[in-house]
Amino acid sequence: IVKGSASEKSCFNASSPYAATIASGELLFKSYITTYNLDVMITRCTNNYGSRQFVEKLIPKTIGLSRQDRDIPVYGSGKSVRDWIHVQDHCDAISTVLEKGKSGESYNISGSNEVDNITIVKKNNEDIDLLVRRAFSEHLCDSSKDTAS
Repeated sequence: IVKGSASEKSCFNASSPYAATIASGELLFKSYITTYNLDVMITRCTNNYGSRQFVEKLIPKTIGLSRQDRDIPVYGSGKSVRDWIHVQDHCDAISTVLEKGKSGESYNISGSNEVDNITIVKKNNEDIDLLVRRAFSEHLCDSSKDTAS
């Protein structure tokens, strides 16, 4: 997709083995729906972020390396755009699909929050720098004690 976002009716255009695996999994489920009349709804979600995320994912990896003052690897130019959704919003969307969805249909779940990877890395670094400065400032304020006059 050159501009805009994919719809539920968009054709798959897998450009990596990972993307091809995801697409083939959905096609396999669609074949079971048709062949065996299974009651299945498919959700396609964008990138999740939130607590307890696997440390090798972009956001926690960026935060962890930044906190260690280590270099953060950015693949290519960092201009690959990804959509991000908080994990709780993803869970809420799945609940909505389970309650209101139609068997055999696919549903895109998006945060409508498209950002390139380099922006994510820079924003995480800015936020960590701010937290470190704030913690250091609070430490300096807390460390002074009144002396008896």
